[in-house]
Amino acid sequence: MSTRWTLSMLCVLGASCSVRNGMGDSGADAGSELAEVRDAARVTRDAGSDAGDARGPLPWADGTLRVQEITVEWGYPRSSYGRCESAQLVAPAAWFGAYSAAFLRDQRLYYSVMGSPGFVNVETGEIRTLIEPSRVQMGYSGFPVRSQGRFTLAVQSFYERAQAIVRFDDLSVTQPGRVIWAHQEIPPTRRAYGTSIVSGTDSLLAFNRVAVDPAWSEQINLYVINPDGTGLRNLTYGRPDGVFEFRADGDRVILTLEGQIQLWTRGDTAPHKIAQTQRAQWLPWISGDHVVWTDQRHGVRGDRVDPDNPEIYYMNLRTQEVRRITHDPPERPVVQDKATVQGDWIVWVDLRHASAPNGGFLGDRMAIYGYHIPTAREYALVNDAGCRASHPVIFGEHVYFDGFVPSVNRSAMYRVPLPVVP
Repeated sequence: MSTRWTLSMLCVLGASCSVRNGMGDSGADAGSELAEVRDAARVTRDAGSDAGDARGPLPWADGTLRVQEITVEWGYPRSSYGRCESAQLVAPAAWFGAYSAAFLRDQRLYYSVMGSPGFVNVETGEIRTLIEPSRVQMGYSGFPVRSQGRFTLAVQSFYERAQAIVRFDDLSVTQPGRVIWAHQEIPPTRRAYGTSIVSGTDSLLAFNRVAVDPAWSEQINLYVINPDGTGLRNLTYGRPDGVFEFRADGDRVILTLEGQIQLWTRGDTAPHKIAQTQRAQWLPWISGDHVVWTDQRHGVRGDRVDPDNPEIYYMNLRTQEVRRITHDPPERPVVQDKATVQGDWIVWVDLRHASAPNGGFLGDRMAIYGYHIPTAREYALVNDAGCRASHPVIFGEHVYFDGFVPSVNRSAMYRVPLPVVP
């Protein structure tokens, strides 16, 4: 079955996407968590939902959640999306903020297409989603990761306030996924927003669970489980703030907690700070022994909401070297943000060319810069006055990014090759 579906249908998901051996003890609340989800087939719709929200059994509980490739129309001619310097236009749907839940395999870049799991063929530009339109209209969405060679989805139901991690041994419409974790808010004294993001490796899966109480006070905890669903552990139980920013690699998870970059490695009892300062840190990324993040230590004020001269920092976890990557003096402050690292390269968003370079994350001129770690050389990768570039991430020999072209008022996914360093 291959039904064509326009991108406008994908926008239905906007509301539901707002806003890693054994793992030791499962934490203070893990016993009740495991009791709730021991048998996923027993997870039922929240009895407190309004009658109008009744949608039938959850698809991961009754075994009907399957994935199928459904072709998505571009909606507009490719020429109407505008250009970003010499970058190649890849797809009309951008990252939607969840760019850590993405991977490249066989020329297919899997990511969340406006909240629906899917992929784009980076050579042909063909886009396909993996949840059928009827599910999307019912408020289901998800993020794809790959773990131990298997396709895994963190799915959520906006209406039923339920979440699940579902693993597929075979990407076939005839093969239902296997639920390895599930949760639903029962009774409805706390209402789940859903899984905001997931990150996976061959060693573990990390995900967060978001809920609010009747007074709209958020509780956002970060969990890890083994790829088979065992060893559930809450890494942040009882900590004062929630976790939206994290990234798994190997046996490690890097995260922002209590305003600082923290690291958890299998065997640790809890995450620990890796480069403590008195200033805010945010948006970490890990690849192997390399960690990068945004650091506010050189600004006299500021945080991630209202930054003041934040810089990109790097740490080698093996050697413990900490390196300041960008250097802007207090008299010429610049916002740099959204750094990622892969192999020998660090890439980030840079506002040095904006009319208000220290004025916030969304400047009128947003460039992407790269830093080659072995040679300590900096390169301008995307610097186009007619294209605001953001959310860069490295796959293979290319940097993929979101590009907004004001002249046509549209965003799309683009890519540029990494430089050849002599």
